[in-house]
Amino acid sequence: MDKKTRNIIILTTIILTALFIGSVLTTAAPESDSNLLEDVWNAIFGIEDEVEVISDDVNVLKSNLDLLERIHELETRVAILENGGSSSELQFPPPTMDSGWLSLTPGEDLTIVHNLETLNYFVYFMVTEDEPSDVTPFTPSSFHNYGTGGAFIEDYTIERMYDTGTYWEATSNTIVIYRYPDDTVCNYGRVMIWVIS
Repeated sequence: MDKKTRNIIILTTIILTALFIGSVLTTAAPESDSNLLEDVWNAIFGIEDEVEVISDDVNVLKSNLDLLERIHELETRVAILENGGSSSELQFPPPTMDSGWLSLTPGEDLTIVHNLETLNYFVYFMVTEDEPSDVTPFTPSSFHNYGTGGAFIEDYTIERMYDTGTYWEATSNTIVIYRYPDDTVCNYGRVMIWVIS
């Protein structure tokens, strides 16, 4: 039962009790006790006013508690950032292994040897459709994850179905990337690995 419903039930009970008492008192002494009925009536509505004031106070307290909780959360985040070093330092740990951008040949595997001796790691793999370049190191204009795991294409305009994209397989010492023969969007790939301790 919510607070509003409970307050309405209490108020209704008080009003009905007051009406019953008023009826009894009016019947017993219609002239002399009319002030008593008025006092009871005023007391009932006085309680209702007090309940509204208390309800408003409770809402203000809840709002203040929410603000205090938010302030504590922000102070905690600031402390973590301050303890992490200056803004010029990395806040996210560098990867255990970063392959850099490697050219992917359609229809062929590319084996990256990392020699981590574990499968307990997180892999972030991305590709770019930028054209091969003689510039070293290669820096793509953009990158994406389209076709990661492979994408099946049904092109009804040319009545052809084919796979595109790439997929990769992990071992304890290598990552093997395969680029589908018909792929056109994964010219380069990059693997970053974080060992999970």
